[in-house]
Amino acid sequence: MSANRVQKRPRLTSTERRRENASFILLFGVIMPVRCSRCRRLDLVCKTASRSESCGQCVSACHTGCNVHGNDPSQLRAVLEEKKRLDQEKQETLAKLLRLEAQERRLTSRAEELFGYEIDIL
Repeated sequence: MSANRVQKRPRLTSTERRRENASFILLFGVIMPVRCSRCRRLDLVCKTASRSESCGQCVSACHTGCNVHGNDPSQLRAVLEEKKRLDQEKQETLAKLLRLEAQERRLTSRAEELFGYEIDIL
């Protein structure tokens, strides 16, 4: 073997690469003014590097779906659709409640007519 040969760096496992990447981000990354949802929930410092799509804490924890650079539009759409569905269900429930209250008033009125005096059914 020649003395001038460059030795190759040993291949790293994916876990070792992830740990190196997380260390790089945590050491040299920029603290984000708005933390990702995981860092906000766990009250962690949220740092990221320009080459990374995830923050260092999420990379370190092998957490997928870090939203440090903003939320996925499909997630926002899903939340808005769920909100619309809940509003619709609330309206339907309110309409049903109003209908039942009207039925109850009619029933009470009918009972009062039958017995000739006011009664409290319920």
